[in-house]
Amino acid sequence: MAQYQLLLLALCGAIATLATAAGIEAYEHGQRRAAADRMTQTALNIAIAVQRHAKAPSPLRSDAPESEALTADFSDLSKYEAAGGAEGATYTRQDARYSLDGPEALPDGYTASACPEGERVHAVHAYHEAHDVSVCVAIAGPAGEDLTAGQTQ
Repeated sequence: MAQYQLLLLALCGAIATLATAAGIEAYEHGQRRAAADRMTQTALNIAIAVQRHAKAPSPLRSDAPESEALTADFSDLSKYEAAGGAEGATYTRQDARYSLDGPEALPDGYTASACPEGERVHAVHAYHEAHDVSVCVAIAGPAGEDLTAGQTQ
């Protein structure tokens, strides 16, 4: 009888350990997913700001095609410049580092395959080191349907 109780106790301990490990893994996956969603939303907001900048009337851009105006950096986007963390073509927040200057401005862990295939004039690249998440929003033109997002986790 004592052997069965000991076996039952060991079995309960193993089940509790497996359930705890599964819960921790699910929590970490949820954190990675939430970080990717947050980064994608921020990258989309940055891409929309770049499009808005391209559409703004400016005597400096009167002869420039819209495709050239779509290549802005954070100093052109007052919202991000005023928020702090913007240095030319990179913008750093708690959750990630964003780049308008290509993936070269991001840490080595950035996965370039996060960028969707197809034609694009410009792109917003983002990388979160703690969760190892890469996000890219491709900008193909000045309209809302010209934005395409991709990510790798």
